[in-house]
Amino acid sequence: TGAGSVYSVQDITVNSPGTYKITAYCKRLSGRNVVPYFQIYDRNANKGTTLQITNLLSYKFVGNSATLNVENPNGTQLGIIFGIKTGEGEVLMDDIIVEKID
Repeated sequence: TGAGSVYSVQDITVNSPGTYKITAYCKRLSGRNVVPYFQIYDRNANKGTTLQITNLLSYKFVGNSATLNVENPNGTQLGIIFGIKTGEGEVLMDDIIVEKID
């Protein structure tokens, strides 16, 4: 919930190189102009992938995914960030999955 940019972060540690994929299922609870986003961010390499969620519905969860290549893991901290970029309202994110895909 929020007006303007608000977010929450969860860090995870990865120990092997490869491409990591994050999938989150989102649903709008209130607000018509709310624009949520999520990001997977490699804190060691100072790079990330951000996905603005534009297919948000109020009557069902919709899945969205983003990927990030991690080249030199050695205990790399990945920040998993979810938030509201603009607008006002409530967004529910559920079944958040982080997986190594190669």
